[in-house]
Amino acid sequence: MKENLRPCKTTEEARERGRKGGINSGKRKKEKKKLKEIAEMLLDMKAPDNVLEKFQELYPDLDVEGMTNRLAIMQRLILNALAGDNKAFELLRDQIGEKPKEIVETTNTNLNITSEKVINSVLDKLKDL
Repeated sequence: MKENLRPCKTTEEARERGRKGGINSGKRKKEKKKLKEIAEMLLDMKAPDNVLEKFQELYPDLDVEGMTNRLAIMQRLILNALAGDNKAFELLRDQIGEKPKEIVETTNTNLNITSEKVINSVLDKLKDL
């Protein structure tokens, strides 16, 4: 807990802090939504001519006429992955839905002891019946 936080003295103070927090949270959500909209708009814009020319040189058969920034970035990721960039490969793999499932293994040695205690407790209660 942060040192500069102090507990509320009254319910009114707690209510006012909650109201202010809610207002600030709403403002932050609006900002994030606006940033996302701007990013989407920029990604959907036509790629710059110098980028289109470079891709036309690399891939003469590729139709670059309507290429957006989103497609240009995807093409760059492919080039980087082909050049051995593992992070670019992972981003591409994840983008097309082939991200491997993450499996987390845990070992709880207390589980067996607890289970044994529960079983013995149940058995003891059954004996009393």
